[in-house]
Amino acid sequence: MLISFEARDREVIETQRSDLQGLLAQSSVSSRKPCGNCGSASATGSACGCGLDWSRLARQLSSDPERFPIEAGILPLVFALSEVPALSPCWSCEGHLDAEGRLHRLPSVWFTCHALAYPSLLAEALAALSAKRVLKHTWQVAAVHCGSQFEPVFAIEPRIDAGDVSLSGLHADILALAANLRDRMHSLAAAHIARLDARLLAA
Repeated sequence: MLISFEARDREVIETQRSDLQGLLAQSSVSSRKPCGNCGSASATGSACGCGLDWSRLARQLSSDPERFPIEAGILPLVFALSEVPALSPCWSCEGHLDAEGRLHRLPSVWFTCHALAYPSLLAEALAALSAKRVLKHTWQVAAVHCGSQFEPVFAIEPRIDAGDVSLSGLHADILALAANLRDRMHSLAAAHIARLDARLLAA
């Protein structure tokens, strides 16, 4: 049995549209100062000239940079998610092997979110990238229980059912996600906004 779950309330539709517009209004990495605002202006004066300083970002994105800088294998995805408005990465793991070299812990990034349209959009983007074979493995967005806090927490992580899975393959997926996720989410957001506009006109 199929049950329709589209929002019918005009206020809800407008909130969803506003959340998606916020994503499209996001400035690109090239117009920001991801190296930590070093002060070295580019020729246009809009951004520094040193690009992404991953070693500095590993500390800047951590809540405890001295003891727990972001692990290198997951850092590109943490940064990509931190660039999405209303998403706040709060925990990450690059994945680990056990003493026998078998995959022991999967890569994952946990994040909080104040715009609930975004986890759905993120899941849709992951599915699209898997369908286009940009990713070697299937990745998902899952709700995570995090103590007694009421703020929703989600995880982006691979869904491994069976088969031969290597940590290097998952790290390749992480790089592909970091390179493609923002553009895919923007494309999907624009398409959803067009559908929401049509629904507002029909309301």
